[in-house]
Amino acid sequence: MKTALRLFAASIACALLASTGSRAANSGSEEKEAILALVSRMEAAWNRGDFKGYMDGFANPDVIFISRGEYQKDWQGTLDHYIRDYGASEATRGQLRFYDIRIEMLAPDAA
Repeated sequence: MKTALRLFAASIACALLASTGSRAANSGSEEKEAILALVSRMEAAWNRGDFKGYMDGFANPDVIFISRGEYQKDWQGTLDHYIRDYGASEATRGQLRFYDIRIEMLAPDAA
C-alpha cells in the first residue's frame, strides 16, 4: 500500500492546482502555498479515515487511479475503491505522510 500511495502522491500537485483558483501570474509562491495547504488537508483527512475529505482535494472529476493493475475510472470510483479497500480500520488504511514535495509552476494554472 505504501508504494501505491507514494506513487499516487507524485501526481497530486498537478491534479490539485485547479482547486486553488486562477490568480495573476507572480512568483507562484501563493499558488505553491495553496497546493501545500491542500495536500496537508488531504493527508489529515486520510489519516482520520475521511476518504471523501481526502478526495475533495481533487478538482478533476475525471481523476484516474491505478492500483494493482486495476483502473478506477473517475472520482466516485476512486472514492469507492478507497472505502472498499482501505476503510475497514486504521490498520488497513495506514498513515499517509506526504514529504519532499517539490512544486514547479508551469503556468498560472498548471504546476
